[in-house]
Amino acid sequence: MKTNHRSSPNRRPRTEGETIRLIVLHATYMAEDEDALQRLCDPATQVSCHYYLARDGAVTQLVPDAEVAWHAGVSRWTFPNGETLENLNPYSLGIEIGNAGPFGKLYPKGPPKELEQAPDWTQAEPFTEVQYSALATLLQGLMARHNLKLEAIVAHSAIAPGRKTDPGPHFDWVKLHALLLA
Repeated sequence: MKTNHRSSPNRRPRTEGETIRLIVLHATYMAEDEDALQRLCDPATQVSCHYYLARDGAVTQLVPDAEVAWHAGVSRWTFPNGETLENLNPYSLGIEIGNAGPFGKLYPKGPPKELEQAPDWTQAEPFTEVQYSALATLLQGLMARHNLKLEAIVAHSAIAPGRKTDPGPHFDWVKLHALLLA
């Protein structure tokens, strides 16, 4: 898989003990891939991700896996063994998927925070087949490289419930899992 590279300043080195244990899937909720990439590389936003997946399936790495990207924010995850981690940036990789969700036509640069919690999902932009295929290929490589299992792939909404909704109910987890298990 060909990966493009673009550098985001919104990162820091991982320290000892900050091992990758999760991969967090996001959706940009922005209408254009280039606008999302610019936002993720703007130091004023203080947000980033490790990988950006465009609508045409192109993958761009913004932060090396060995560094912490600022994608999870206030977050929490409880593993099956009962262990709970908070503030997951140091323990995860973030993948942003280009998708306007239900906001693209009304808010091309992303929705106001107060509207993100009450969207009309019937208007959501579908994720593309090429995105699912490229995402599965990217995830298979990351899972192998970091010794992660399928259970390590989580939604942003799952680690920040009540605060985040992405990648949204229109994201087809069944399709992704089928591709990963094929």
